[in-house]
Amino acid sequence: MKPADPQSLEHYFHLMSAEGAVEAYRTAVQLGILDALTTEPHSTAALADALALKPRPLTLLLELLRTLGLVTPAAEHASTAQVQPDTPLSLTPLGHAMLQGPYRDLGRPYWQHLPTLLQTGEPCAAMDQAPHNEAAYAQQAHALAWMLGPAAQTAAVHLEQAIHEQALPPDTDCRVLDAGAGAAPWSLALADRNPHPKLHLTALDQPAVLPAAQAAANARDLGDRFTAQPGDLRSLELTTPHYHLILLANVTHLLAPDACADLFRRLAPGLAPGGSLAIIDVFPADDATGPAASRAVLYEMGLALRTHQGQLHTLDTLTPALNNAGLTTPTLHPILQPPHTMSVLLSQRPA
Repeated sequence: MKPADPQSLEHYFHLMSAEGAVEAYRTAVQLGILDALTTEPHSTAALADALALKPRPLTLLLELLRTLGLVTPAAEHASTAQVQPDTPLSLTPLGHAMLQGPYRDLGRPYWQHLPTLLQTGEPCAAMDQAPHNEAAYAQQAHALAWMLGPAAQTAAVHLEQAIHEQALPPDTDCRVLDAGAGAAPWSLALADRNPHPKLHLTALDQPAVLPAAQAAANARDLGDRFTAQPGDLRSLELTTPHYHLILLANVTHLLAPDACADLFRRLAPGLAPGGSLAIIDVFPADDATGPAASRAVLYEMGLALRTHQGQLHTLDTLTPALNNAGLTTPTLHPILQPPHTMSVLLSQRPA
């Protein structure tokens, strides 16, 4: 065997480390180790006794889980460098989110369907088709809002700028439509920045999904500045230039290119002159072999596993569709937050 080059070794160790981390997490779930930490801290010794496990390998496993951000020494032991047999451990916020959310199994049912997808071309779910997607997205809305929170805060800076560039008088309404809102993390992050004194948000989505958005808005005490509106993007047709900003976040990846073009055509008349359409989504990475590229390809493969037409779109794909809808050539603004594959595309209706 020839000596390995550094790049090959980089990929090799990445794969080996990823496999080890996933199996360690799954083992901790399977044996009840993480569930035992949900209510109160336990030391390695106490866990070993309670779960009939050997202390030394358990200590090593818990140390790995600590480095992965899933467990942490209890407050009074926060300065502990490494897990010791007598170190009381608690779950981190990530640990709680993993155990209680829809990704407790790291999407394993999807990935176990991969051989079938390759052999038949049939996904294991149809989350891009009604009525299959409504219940699934309602279940995932809270988890998506949690995992995309920092990204939404960064994106809100670009959305705020798009509103400021319209120079709206402070005594006029500033209307924002979050189309396909889910739990509305993107528009609510914009509301947190308060870019206009008379900002009003409308979150449009399927009826089963909207309670998550309404609850998130209530937690921010938005009152009459927020409206949860049932609607279906597949048939929504805007005819009045009413909105100063329309958000399409995590939507275009569910649609084929021609469906994206049709959606832009139906939404564009709803923009006031000078108003912006913001497309927030995962975009293929410029680096063809780096970690961001791997995450983007894995994401698109996940789309193939759970949708019939889901795919990632490039700037070159979306630009003609936006232009044909009467909107300007978009500008791309990367979101420098996890998962480091998302961007904001901003396109305007000419003033």
